[in-house]
Amino acid sequence: MAVFVIKLFVVISITMATLHGFNCQFTISIDGIQQIISHLENVTDTSANISSILPHLGSLLKNNTGTADEMVNVLEQIQGVLTQKVEREQWNHGENMDLLQNQLGKQDHMIDLILAHLSLQHDFHNETMVLLQNQHHTMGQMAATQTKAGIRDTLTQISETQTQLSDTQAEALDALIQIGATQNKTLNTLTQMHVTQTQISETQTQLSETQIEALNALTHIGVTQNKTLNTLIQIHATQTQMANAFNQVVTLLQLQSQQIQDTMVCVLENQQQILQSDSEDQIQNPQKQSFGSRPISTIPDNQPIPVTTATIKTEAVEMTTTEAAEMTTTEGADMTTEAIAVVTVPSIQYCSDLLSHGHYSSGIYTITPNQGSSFDVYCDMETDGGGWTVFQNRYNGSIDFYRGWTEYVQGFGSLNGEFWLGLEKIHQLSQSGATWVWRINLEAFDGDQAYAEYQSFSIGDLTSNYTLHFGSYSGNAGDSLEYDDNRPFSTYDREHDLKFNCAQRYEGAWWYNSCSLSNLNGRYLSANSDSDRGMWWYYFKSPFNQSLKESTMMMRPIQ
Repeated sequence: MAVFVIKLFVVISITMATLHGFNCQFTISIDGIQQIISHLENVTDTSANISSILPHLGSLLKNNTGTADEMVNVLEQIQGVLTQKVEREQWNHGENMDLLQNQLGKQDHMIDLILAHLSLQHDFHNETMVLLQNQHHTMGQMAATQTKAGIRDTLTQISETQTQLSDTQAEALDALIQIGATQNKTLNTLTQMHVTQTQISETQTQLSETQIEALNALTHIGVTQNKTLNTLIQIHATQTQMANAFNQVVTLLQLQSQQIQDTMVCVLENQQQILQSDSEDQIQNPQKQSFGSRPISTIPDNQPIPVTTATIKTEAVEMTTTEAAEMTTTEGADMTTEAIAVVTVPSIQYCSDLLSHGHYSSGIYTITPNQGSSFDVYCDMETDGGGWTVFQNRYNGSIDFYRGWTEYVQGFGSLNGEFWLGLEKIHQLSQSGATWVWRINLEAFDGDQAYAEYQSFSIGDLTSNYTLHFGSYSGNAGDSLEYDDNRPFSTYDREHDLKFNCAQRYEGAWWYNSCSLSNLNGRYLSANSDSDRGMWWYYFKSPFNQSLKESTMMMRPIQ
């Protein structure tokens, strides 16, 4: 359709140029104009403007009348319509070409060549138009001076010139046809490339769908893995709880076993002492006056005085004063003798209960906190009114306090000397129903003394790693536990501090944070030592980590 319109446009242009300037009636017999009408009638997609022009042109041809100007006017209208058609076709063609150029940049070079060729044809057309205009001007001059015969000769020349122009236009049309063929080939190539791109797009779409399916599969696998991981975490948590419960049971069994062993050793020692005392009294002085059913032993004047340390033990059964016996343990010949009779008291929960029974002497007693297991403790009946249960005592470095977790849970040392009562026993006391105050007595090597007290003292059970809890501070030693509240207990083989492995760093065992302002279970060092590994209390002596001579920690129910 584009080639036909171009051809038609060229024919009309030539005819217009030929007729322009004639203003006389003549018989129109140019076959080209009749061909124009025939072609226009065959065009089905022209606008309504052409449809309105065709009847007038047909009337002129049918009557063989009309001036050249009327014919030119009709042809100009047709040319205008065809020009719009050509421009619209060119615009549509250019738009399609631009779309294809945007999609495939590789065809730019070929299109540039085509445009150059079209430019040459345009220049040729312009030159032809100039030539026709010159001929028109010449014909105008000839019309004024020549006769009809001269006009016929001129028309003959014009016809020949038109023939030549027709040949030239035919060649131009052939060139345009070739260009159109080339464009068709280019369009076919572009179409094939578009088809290829469509196939590539479909392949990419399939790949995208495959990737989505793979992603969904991976997501499902991830969900399954998360469920499996959650199950494993729950299993691990259950195992950890079971392990903690098992460790707690083992610890309790060990504590009970130790208590049973201590009780058996004590009973055997008492029995051996009683039998030995009775046997010696009966052999040496069978007539000696007895106190109740048991004779009181005496020491001959020619024998050295044995070293004794008196301890007071409570019994769960009532005894008369005549059944009391003196209990002694020999530790060395260079110590003095203290002879203290066993005082029988009813079963007590805490050391503070001794005060209500009229007992004010410090010593070892058996207590039964909250009607639970019974165990021996050292009761301080002198400090600040007495009634204190001591759970740490250090004064000479005879006991190594750099120990592991199990020993700190069970306790170690001797209640007659340096000792740690044990985390489990401290827990039982602090959770027995009473509200406790915690007191810490300190003494430096220069004799300076200080104390610190904390209200609402307690520690958690094994599952919490014996976490420390306390309230407000009072005293004159300074609050060196200000960062340790709500901290679990740590030893070198079971660290629970926030960082630094403080138990190993300080060579102690404590409720470390990261780390602490106190280290009362550290190494027992000599005077003037300021090592982090020592037994120190930050706010008591300067420098802050100066090693102390004595440390005693005890607890008492708040009255």
